[in-house]
Amino acid sequence: MQMLRQRTRSLSYLLLTLAVFGTLGGCASLTPQSDAVKHDTLRPRSFTFKDGGQALYYSFTVGAPSAESALIFFVSGSGCASVKRRFPGYFDPIRHQLDARVLVLQKRGIEENSHGNICPRAFTLTDYFDQTVADQTEFINTQLAMQAALPKTIVLMGASEGAIVAAKIASVDARMTHLALIGSGGSTVRENLQLLSQKLRYLRTPEKKFAAIAADPGSTTQSAWGHSYKYWSSLLDVDIGNLLLSLDIPIAMAMGEQDKNVPIETAYALKQKFVERKKQNFHLYAFPDADHHLYDRARTLSHVKEFLEGLVAQIHQEKAR
Repeated sequence: MQMLRQRTRSLSYLLLTLAVFGTLGGCASLTPQSDAVKHDTLRPRSFTFKDGGQALYYSFTVGAPSAESALIFFVSGSGCASVKRRFPGYFDPIRHQLDARVLVLQKRGIEENSHGNICPRAFTLTDYFDQTVADQTEFINTQLAMQAALPKTIVLMGASEGAIVAAKIASVDARMTHLALIGSGGSTVRENLQLLSQKLRYLRTPEKKFAAIAADPGSTTQSAWGHSYKYWSSLLDVDIGNLLLSLDIPIAMAMGEQDKNVPIETAYALKQKFVERKKQNFHLYAFPDADHHLYDRARTLSHVKEFLEGLVAQIHQEKAR
């Protein structure tokens, strides 16, 4: 029974969803925990949606804030763990390379000190793709409306599930100038699970759960792989590859080749599609020994620094044109 629980929890890490960070049901750490602890002074603010619902968000600066600062919207991954301890340390590698303000909106129902072990009912009721996209969109619109002038550089950044959300928003919001993705892959979540089922014993025959989800797609009480049927039905067939192919803005994607949550093959396949269409706005950072969080466990080395520095270089190149 204990082994079954461990496997179920491991599956919860699945894909999707600075994240920062935790299980498929949470934000697994994309930065070393030792770095995160140093920045435990970050305090949340509350954002009220038009429907009266609320969610916590975090705001901080990187570098020296000015009128020319970039604006970065970060969309974290799945689950109900707070991202509080992950920021601003996650951006430490580029604090002397880029001046920016970073905004991170959490999902509804996530408390400031939540570890994500048990998600409250209030979280589960609104934890599905369309709602997350709508909430992030409303938050972005509100924040941009508060700017005296629209920043020249607006980066939409997402990790795991948050990457899919970010891609969806970028596909309809022309104000975004750059898109940065971590652990997203290049296909649908359904295809990711099917590919992973060929390698991971505990994911075999996902079609049975697909069928159960399809039979009751709106259920927030029935669950599979740590999430409600409604969560999965809203997300399974969103094709991030097609969303990205529709974009002309610079796209930076980071993947670990040892990612057990999202198959690296889908990212390579997407890269080939960009080549075939003669589109040059897609850059894939593939790290051979890294996992879903760009972390090389054998060498205790995070590749987040390399990815962020590559993103900053891309931003500076665009500004110089």
